[in-house]
Amino acid sequence: RGPLAQLNRAFDYGSKGYRFESCAGHDLGVPADESLRGFLIKDTIMEYLSKERYDQIAAELDFLINEEYPRIREDLSEARAQGDLSENAGYRAARRAQGKAISRIRFLQRILQYSRVIDTKALPKDSVSLLSKVEFTNLKTNAVMTYTVVSPHEMNLQEGKISCKSPIGMALMGKKAGEVAEVNAPSGTFQIRIENISVGE
Repeated sequence: RGPLAQLNRAFDYGSKGYRFESCAGHDLGVPADESLRGFLIKDTIMEYLSKERYDQIAAELDFLINEEYPRIREDLSEARAQGDLSENAGYRAARRAQGKAISRIRFLQRILQYSRVIDTKALPKDSVSLLSKVEFTNLKTNAVMTYTVVSPHEMNLQEGKISCKSPIGMALMGKKAGEVAEVNAPSGTFQIRIENISVGE
């Protein structure tokens, strides 16, 4: 693996196999009121999302329930009307689509059930927390980068969003401008210096 691939793994970790673990539970920069701190509900830790991401998930769920799933049910009905289901490829395809839709609907419902929208006005401005936009320098390469720290559900490297559960995200949480953080990445340990912090929307 090249240096870029190794660095990407430092940003990437925590985006797969995520099971409702809240970065706020680390108590590193998220305000202490109940709407923002991780707390258990029936052994499930609350998740914290930006309003933009929460609305995106709600819109996808609405589309699946009110448009996609009814269309799949119609496809199933039409396939059944064609007769022998054992030789009916259209029916099997519709059943697979139905299973995928139901699984996605349940997953999104669970996210929204155990999510809270973060109030950016309540976030600290002088230290890194969820939704902080951070400019930092990799002291090993002198490369300067800017990323927004988000929950694993919002991670998108192309949009400049890194997971707070990634090695770099965890190293940044709670740090202030001018401080140096140590990143324990799969490719090895390196240090980053926080240059600037601003609160995202």
